[in-house]
Amino acid sequence: MLLPTLILDCVPLVYCDAASANKINIDAAIKSILEDFNTPGGFGVAVVRKSTQESDWIVETKGYGVAKLDGTNATKDTLFAIGSNSKLFKALATGLLISNESFLTRISWKTKIASLVPEWGLMDPVASAESTIQDMMSHRTGLPRHGLISLSDTVSEIIRRLRYLKPSASFREIWQYNNHMYTLLSYFPPLLVGVSFEKHGNDFIIEPLDMHSTTYFSERAEKSGKLADGMMRDGVNQSEDLFGVGRVRALPYWLPAKENTGNVFFGAGGLISNADDMAIWLQALLNEGRHPINN
Repeated sequence: MLLPTLILDCVPLVYCDAASANKINIDAAIKSILEDFNTPGGFGVAVVRKSTQESDWIVETKGYGVAKLDGTNATKDTLFAIGSNSKLFKALATGLLISNESFLTRISWKTKIASLVPEWGLMDPVASAESTIQDMMSHRTGLPRHGLISLSDTVSEIIRRLRYLKPSASFREIWQYNNHMYTLLSYFPPLLVGVSFEKHGNDFIIEPLDMHSTTYFSERAEKSGKLADGMMRDGVNQSEDLFGVGRVRALPYWLPAKENTGNVFFGAGGLISNADDMAIWLQALLNEGRHPINN
């Protein structure tokens, strides 16, 4: 049986054998990681496992380290940015649009972007004409990362400027990570159903799964008092001591967003969540998309 673990602050999804995991002192291992990295911060951990009873789950959630500069400990309720794990929410949201039979013009994973998005265009004419939804999600348009972006940009503006970005590979030649394509995918809900991407994701994924602490809006997370501080280590010569402690200071949240105000990074990496909600998310993924309790 597989035992999935999600570490929110670092965002990898790690699978290990349950029998082996039972032999490991998880608390000691995680504390050792914090010590090895001299981290001033912390993270949340969620472990879920289907029990021998088909309808039952074994769920454990816990926080480790420090959540705030004032020394507040991280707990299972501490909110962290989950980074690019947000992309899986975007992929599922797109799948829901694809499965919607009420559209006059149906879309599929193989729908070409050029037939759907008026602003679309790439420098490579083949990629521009042939790129599909599947190509966007698979990072195979030929574009490298091209990561520089202004948070004041709109999704429509980002899409219009894609045609000026130089490819570094031929269409479908190699895998190259690119956040812009998930920004483009976040354009589908307003384009197809007339609602914002974040509202669509909230109404059809987050709320139905009872993930009530999960949000795209940093303002809401900050008002809860549970949003972890970003932490910076000043005064460290990292060429001499990569994990030096230095002087720790808190950073403002990297993707500020007021309630009901969209952001170009929401689709690619905008979600904020905690260990408890991520446990529900893992259960839903293992449960073929169904709520682990109310399915």
